[in-house]
Amino acid sequence: MRVIVADSRSGRDQGGQALLRKIPIVDCWEVKQSSNIRPIAADGFVPVAQFPTVVQLDLLASGLIPDPYIGTNELECLWINDASWTYRTHFPCPKNVGPGRTVALVFDGLDTVVDVYLNEQHLFFSKSMFIPQRVDITDVVRSATGDVDFVLELRFRSPSGFAKEEEQRVGFKPASTDETLMGGHPRMYLRKAQYHWGWDWGPALAPTGPYLPIYLEIYEARISNLKILPSVSETLNKATINIAADILGSTANHYLLVEIKGPNGETIQKQSFAVSNGSFKGILSVEDPELWWPHTHGKQPRYEVRLELLSAGQESLHQITKKLGFRRLRLLQNPLKNAPGTSFTFEINNTTIFAGGSNWIPGDYFLPRFTHPTAKQDNYRRWLTLAKCGNQNMIRVWGGGIVESDEFYTLCDELGLIVWQDLLFACGNYPAHDEYCELVRKETVVQVTRIIYHPSLVLICGDNEDVWLSGEFGWDYHPEEKRVEEWMAGNFQHRRILERVLPEALKEVGTEKTGVQYWESSPFSGEGVEANSKIKGDTHIWDVWHGPMYPYQEYKTRGGRFVSEFGFESPPNIRTIKHMLPDPKTRQAQSLEFLAHDKGPGAERRATMYMGENFRFRMDPIKDYIYCVQLLQAEAVGFAVNSWRRQFGGPGEEICSGALVWQLNDNWPAISWAIVDYYLRPKPAFFALKRALATFSIGMEREVTTKNLSILRSYPERKSRVSIWATSYSLSEKDVIVKFKAFDIATGKPVDEFCADRLDTKLRSNAATELASFWIPNAETTVVAAYLHCANKGQLLARMVSWPDPLKFLKFSEDPNISVVVDEGGNQIFVKANAPVKGLVLAVADEDDGEDADWQDNGIDLVPQETVTVGVTGLKGRSIAVRWLCDWETESKAEVSVLVN
Repeated sequence: MRVIVADSRSGRDQGGQALLRKIPIVDCWEVKQSSNIRPIAADGFVPVAQFPTVVQLDLLASGLIPDPYIGTNELECLWINDASWTYRTHFPCPKNVGPGRTVALVFDGLDTVVDVYLNEQHLFFSKSMFIPQRVDITDVVRSATGDVDFVLELRFRSPSGFAKEEEQRVGFKPASTDETLMGGHPRMYLRKAQYHWGWDWGPALAPTGPYLPIYLEIYEARISNLKILPSVSETLNKATINIAADILGSTANHYLLVEIKGPNGETIQKQSFAVSNGSFKGILSVEDPELWWPHTHGKQPRYEVRLELLSAGQESLHQITKKLGFRRLRLLQNPLKNAPGTSFTFEINNTTIFAGGSNWIPGDYFLPRFTHPTAKQDNYRRWLTLAKCGNQNMIRVWGGGIVESDEFYTLCDELGLIVWQDLLFACGNYPAHDEYCELVRKETVVQVTRIIYHPSLVLICGDNEDVWLSGEFGWDYHPEEKRVEEWMAGNFQHRRILERVLPEALKEVGTEKTGVQYWESSPFSGEGVEANSKIKGDTHIWDVWHGPMYPYQEYKTRGGRFVSEFGFESPPNIRTIKHMLPDPKTRQAQSLEFLAHDKGPGAERRATMYMGENFRFRMDPIKDYIYCVQLLQAEAVGFAVNSWRRQFGGPGEEICSGALVWQLNDNWPAISWAIVDYYLRPKPAFFALKRALATFSIGMEREVTTKNLSILRSYPERKSRVSIWATSYSLSEKDVIVKFKAFDIATGKPVDEFCADRLDTKLRSNAATELASFWIPNAETTVVAAYLHCANKGQLLARMVSWPDPLKFLKFSEDPNISVVVDEGGNQIFVKANAPVKGLVLAVADEDDGEDADWQDNGIDLVPQETVTVGVTGLKGRSIAVRWLCDWETESKAEVSVLVN
């Protein structure tokens, strides 16, 4: 090792340039159908819409198919799945490739079954969209004479046809109770994003094409297979970075210069390492590092690590710069003081974290539309910034999609969002023959190596729901069996991947050095406990909405130590409905066109049943149906997360340490579990989750005080007491004041007999605090509002309104006299009412042009004697439409006053 004090390196320009050159191959691409599947899209090649691309985007741009996101057009596009396609382009032969330099043709991602030809010479065959390919074409370039163009052809085969062939070739062992899941068994035999085969929130349009960049690299030597593994000591006063890489090309007397810059840009380390036998390893340390935190708990300082490969003459050959953060990470599974089982708690920098957030699916069904180089930074930033603005601190990247692009994890680092990363298996019984396992090993090493250095990454999970479904469908999952031979003899061979292939691949990467643990499946509990246990590991709660359709009020008792999935369906924004259903006659909840965008089984029955249990609702007009189902979703999500965050206590009291709603986003216009629709339009559930995950929140729950005789089941049980708690993300205790108000729902008059006095108390740090319990006079007709204030400065920290349930029995005021006042700058809305109002939704009137405004809160409960302030951007002087529960029963809806102050 030697320390380089000065940077006096030289470079060479084109014709003799030392530094690696990267030449994108983006022009002149065209595509044609290369099979006889009917219909034939076109007689010959047609130009591509963009590059990277997939065939559906190109056919759509050429007018050869209708937009599959509109109406029932999906049906007219299904034939594409069974067709084969050829992409081709031409590019000039690289010039002036000097001696000792390599020319490589690089494919970051091909979806999926493809033979690649250059000048009619077969280069390789690939059947995984997750493994990049690199081909040395130096000899081809050097043998070319004159000004010639190279012709590159990508001959893709039908993914559905090839998957069926693979299933027949390998063989499938069904269980007696096995079912066809999400597109059928063949999907599992092809290493392709599993949602491409159709899921219960998306279409069944398997894309084909070069979905990631293709380019030439010209270099003398380059850094390859770079692994950066940061860690922090238990005492938090020292960070270590393990770095390793291979060197491709010439390595004679080369060395690697590694420079570390602090968050303020100052150089704090600079060391050089010799290249030995085509690779290098190095360890660097940083004393007293500035620590990276989730945004709910601290700041996100990031360091810059710059690697430069230098020749013996100090010429720069290749440079790579990465940003990383330092944090100590552990996954705690400790015994609990007053509950069975163990915790499932992420600890960052020796501080336990309540992980609240959502599940992420790929941002568009056709990936290149979302991840195109000119758009992906903006697309990811808008979505992830929205998640952060919603007080979410964790995103789970679901296993039926992809390991996301670099921009995703970099933005999570920047924004302070922690990431649970599933590996790429979902809801299936996957094969595990040697060839398949080797593909899985390669993709895991490549993909995890790419993202492992990010401080936001906190868990790598083997799959989504595979182990859980083994119990549901009779697959041979016997925890006591530990040998590969036993697994391969049964009908759940996927255990070989989960328990051998993936752990060995992660060991090859070195993930254990970073603190990122491997969790075998989701949901999973470990040995000796069922896969979806409520006392150990993580939990998916689908017996609310799916399965027996328990009332959403049972979320409280059906939670687990970490709820990694739960959710409730609702339609998207009315603007989204109008786009996906351009014919006004189809815009009703029971039209075929509407239901074609709802892939959830039994969704009609479930939505109307849950609404009927909870409040009066209307199916028509469509705006009323949208409002009612969206309010239902918001009530369910808010109730669940408030209840589970209440269960996050101090050490030994982490009854629940996380809640991740299914799902944050849609990847096409849909009726789904998303809390934000495809066009980035938040639903009321987004704001319910935002309030539940605020730095400080206050919660109330009405307690059963009188049980009914069983024969009186139509009558709600009496709930005459309300219990009150608060939660805090703050790392220090907080002096607070809690104030209360109570009102008659029908008249808006104060209920003076309510005996709740002001509370002066202290909130525990980074935990829930139980506050009080009070009797409610005339509880069936009384609404209670609680306000959490800072004791020192007096500002309002949180508010909540407690209603009798079910809401369907309430008599609302016939004239709540709602007032909406817009401040002069148009950036704040002041809302008040003379009687309690449930679920007030603010929106720019949909008949106005343009997008809705961006509201900082919505779906708000109002009580008299207060004014609620709502921040807003993008209003631009347009009119505001106001909705609330049962507004169709009043005569005052048209009389809501909306004024500009």
